[in-house]
Amino acid sequence: MTEYGLVNLDRRFVAERVRALIPLTHPGFRALLACGARGTNSISKGSF
Repeated sequence: MTEYGLVNLDRRFVAERVRALIPLTHPGFRALLACGARGTNSISKGSF
């Protein structure tokens, strides 16, 4: 839980967790986190 929302991560694959958590981060860090996740192949290029 953050000031930007709440998400249930139970029984989700890593990529699903990443896609669910990025929108809950501070807007100034979302692009950086998405870029890092794409760099580690945690999410595809079409995500975010």
